[in-house]
Amino acid sequence: MPENRCLWWDTAGEDPVIGVGFPDGRNFDVAIVGAGLTGLSAALTLAEAGRKVVVLEAHEPGHGGSGRSGGQVQAGFGTSIESLTHGASDRQRAGIVQLANGCADELFSLIDRYKIRCAPMRAGLIRGIHHPRLLESTRGKVERDPALRFLSREEAARLVGAPLYCGAILDPRSGHVNPMALTRGLARAAIAAGMCLVTGQRVSNLSVRANQWRLTTASGEVSAGHVILATNAYADELHPALRRTLVVVNSFQIATEPFSGGPLSGGHIASDTRRLVFYYRRDTAGRFIVGGRGTIRGANRLENYRFLRDWLSRSFPEAADVPLSHFWAGRVAITTDHIPHIHEPAPNLHVVSGYNGKGMALAPAMGTRIARRILEDDVDELCLPVRPIAQVPLWSLRNLGVTAHVALYRALDRMGR
Repeated sequence: MPENRCLWWDTAGEDPVIGVGFPDGRNFDVAIVGAGLTGLSAALTLAEAGRKVVVLEAHEPGHGGSGRSGGQVQAGFGTSIESLTHGASDRQRAGIVQLANGCADELFSLIDRYKIRCAPMRAGLIRGIHHPRLLESTRGKVERDPALRFLSREEAARLVGAPLYCGAILDPRSGHVNPMALTRGLARAAIAAGMCLVTGQRVSNLSVRANQWRLTTASGEVSAGHVILATNAYADELHPALRRTLVVVNSFQIATEPFSGGPLSGGHIASDTRRLVFYYRRDTAGRFIVGGRGTIRGANRLENYRFLRDWLSRSFPEAADVPLSHFWAGRVAITTDHIPHIHEPAPNLHVVSGYNGKGMALAPAMGTRIARRILEDDVDELCLPVRPIAQVPLWSLRNLGVTAHVALYRALDRMGR
């Protein structure tokens, strides 16, 4: 019987990182809420610059989406560079292009620099074209981006290990990691640089007095000149308006027991052009991991993962009888325009959220940029625009909306629209 437990927690090459008790010195330059990829990369950059930094985490580093993702490291956003840079200055456009094209490079360089034991592999992403109607538009995308290569039906079948697609895009910038090991490795590096990590402490109140932010937990209070809220899809009522800017969905994943040969033997990661995307890869032990959008609730029930097992059996019959070892889910924060949102709702209060399933590369890149924004006192260091907090329309009905959109997207995927 497979375990309802994240595979990455059981196979991480980095040891768990336990924070200190509540700090004796409680005045900091920067306080960060959330020890995921965004918060830890910001803390690392700030600590190396000599700032006094505390990270407050309700559980342990990587407990949320950072340690539960599929570990697929992808360049780019969920939308086009043209739409992102419309109306931007030359400096802003250069920053956005560098962020989109370079975020995967930045992450793999970070892994090398700090010798993070997260099983990095960079063979590239195969994005399969699931419907013939999408061939022409996909070729156009490849022609506009010299980093990409178009794969014929035969080339895609050879690299994927099955004739699933009409063709594919190969993005050699992409790769994969063990996401929990990556998060723990970042925490280790940030602690070595001087970060104070406090685990098992949920921040229950955030207020400002005399130009100092006060963060309250069950064990006491810390103060800081700047605060970064890096909770993303796990935002609670600490800043109630923030939750209402996002639609949070579950990403379900399963992993098989290790087996040799078969699909994706070249170490690639893969996904497809569906709106309701399936994404999959092999790990270094030979397990096959596949993920996709799951139910809003019921993440602890194996029967709710059957759609992934059925897809795996249909797509790769050689894996149909391989037993499952793990199943798990993590939350994904979706924005209405599929771009990460940056907010500064009060002086020296910084928020970034909404990676739309591309957080493995974007989250640490944005954490670094928030840190630079604080260090340089320059909003252009963020690359993306700072925007006011705006509630998703009909947010209170979001679960019904997600269900309706799933049905609509499934129909559009079948038609290649």
